[in-house]
Amino acid sequence: MARNEVAEKLNALVTKVDLIWDEPNVMYLFVQMRKLLDHLRQDEQMDLPHLRLYCDWLVHISKDRIDSVTLDVISNIETSIRTQISSPYLSMGEAAIDFAYFKTLKAEVNNLLTKEGIGVQLLDEDEWLEIVINLISILIHQPLVVNKRHGTNISRLEFLPAAPRCVIMQIDFFDAVTGRDGTEYPYYTLKNAY
Repeated sequence: MARNEVAEKLNALVTKVDLIWDEPNVMYLFVQMRKLLDHLRQDEQMDLPHLRLYCDWLVHISKDRIDSVTLDVISNIETSIRTQISSPYLSMGEAAIDFAYFKTLKAEVNNLLTKEGIGVQLLDEDEWLEIVINLISILIHQPLVVNKRHGTNISRLEFLPAAPRCVIMQIDFFDAVTGRDGTEYPYYTLKNAY
């Protein structure tokens, strides 16, 4: 399918009157955006690593094939977590928090859709919240598994069941990370309410 045809399908979806961002529509959105990313990779480079990762992750029951783009995202998360565990300041671990709360993903979706001339009204807070709720629902117990040969200490990232409008993401380590207080942390858990 040609790039413009994919963009037209996406535009038809996001401009649909009374669109409900349920699981099928969210999956369709991300599958079509993944097609656009493939076209962009052929035509030009556009750096959208979080979007690429989530597009791939959504369609796998367990994602264990890690490319260099995904590995860079995971490495940034690991650095962020190590900083946060060893620091008394929550803001020091922003990359991990950002990943679990989909902040960079939102910006990357906006960049892609804007570049393709697609309406971005889905990025208002209410619409984006519905997309995030469904993303989390789809990704629960669908781990991102990292092989130790990749050189990162993160072995697994997984969204866990949570109360409505909440997110829990657990990140497991191969080797426990030592906190500022000397405690050994075999995993790290992020929690948030929307």
